[in-house]
Amino acid sequence: MSTDNGVKIPVNIDDINEWLHRAESQTIPYLKKVLLARNKIQMKAGIDILDFYQSPEMKLILNSLKEAVR
Repeated sequence: MSTDNGVKIPVNIDDINEWLHRAESQTIPYLKKVLLARNKIQMKAGIDILDFYQSPEMKLILNSLKEAVR
């Protein structure tokens, strides 16, 4: 796993938790920004920007995130 201190093999639950926290602290804010932009564009233009994106997984993830952060 990659950490601020370089690449490291996780040896205990604290190492795994550190890595998961790092991943969460980076990805969730980015996904929330995409969700906010998606919502604003839907409200103003009436289109879903993810209808034009080639990854159906992104739409599934953002729909799940939208439900989780209500």
